[in-house]
Amino acid sequence: DNKHCRWTVETKIMIGMKVEEMERDAARLEARRNRAAGRNTRLLDVKTRTMGMDIASIDSQVEEKRRNKERARQEDLDHADRLDHIDRIIEEQDQEQARMRRKEKDSLKQHWQQQMAAPKNQPPKIEAGVSPADCSLSALQLFHGEDRAKEKRLEMQTAQFRSWTTQQMAEKVAREREEKEEDMRYANYILAQNETRSSMELGEEDERRRTAMQLRAENELIAKRQAEARRMDKERDMHLSQMELKKHMNDPFLCESVPQTGDPVQREHFKGYNKNQTLQIYKENENVLDSKLAAARFEKESEQRSHERATDLMSFVEQEETMRRQEMKEEAMRHKEMILEQREIEKKRKEEAKQDSYGSVNEKFFGNFGTSCR
Repeated sequence: DNKHCRWTVETKIMIGMKVEEMERDAARLEARRNRAAGRNTRLLDVKTRTMGMDIASIDSQVEEKRRNKERARQEDLDHADRLDHIDRIIEEQDQEQARMRRKEKDSLKQHWQQQMAAPKNQPPKIEAGVSPADCSLSALQLFHGEDRAKEKRLEMQTAQFRSWTTQQMAEKVAREREEKEEDMRYANYILAQNETRSSMELGEEDERRRTAMQLRAENELIAKRQAEARRMDKERDMHLSQMELKKHMNDPFLCESVPQTGDPVQREHFKGYNKNQTLQIYKENENVLDSKLAAARFEKESEQRSHERATDLMSFVEQEETMRRQEMKEEAMRHKEMILEQREIEKKRKEEAKQDSYGSVNEKFFGNFGTSCR
């Protein structure tokens, strides 16, 4: 009994060690699988993998592009600085030229004022002219029938014309002011309409955004439900597959157990077919191959016949198209000949009409001499 108990304990210990070793092996295999999966994911990622690429060359190209961009940016900055410097120089030159022109104008103005102030350039005042009202008739300053109110009338006409012009200008200014106010009112109306439209569009955009967010949330919920349903279906399929596998492995009938089937023949002791059975299998395989070849031959012949029919059809269509183009060409030629003939007829008719309109003396006219008109 002690020996049996010791053997039982040792057996249990060995079984436990084997189970632990199997668990460690399973864990080690699982870790290896995870590392292999991570490595495949890392190597097959087109965004991060570097297989078949020259990293140093790519880095040098990137660095060269960066230096080129930096050089181009520096050249743009230098060019902008040069343009600013040129603008400042031009502006300074313009200011200097304007200052010189003002100085010359001031000096010329001062010179003219000095010349005006010179005594020789101050002419004496002209005395008042002769007053016609103070003269008698012998001075011949006034005549009977003379329009003495001409100057006053001209002044009045000039004043009236000036008043009319001023009134028209005022009306024009008032009309322009009214048009400007109307434009301002229309612009304010358009601005208010645009603001209303913008607010409505913003409201519609917010509504569309809320609707899109709601649809997104609903889609995410549906996606989660579908993912959960797929997960449950997958788990159920896996469970059913395990049950089916377990059933196949443990079913006495499927395992062809002798007590279950009653057949003394053990299927695992099958030694192969005899010669006749092997020849029969070969013959069946040859028949299958012959049938496949016949089907392939028939399909090839069908394709060839279809190709021939398509070729014949294309030839017929090309022939019909050629005949149609030839008929159209002949019809065009006939139409052209008809037009030329009509043109010649019209030309002759115009020439005859021209001759008839002017008249002519021909042999018929001279042949009628000496004949009676009766």
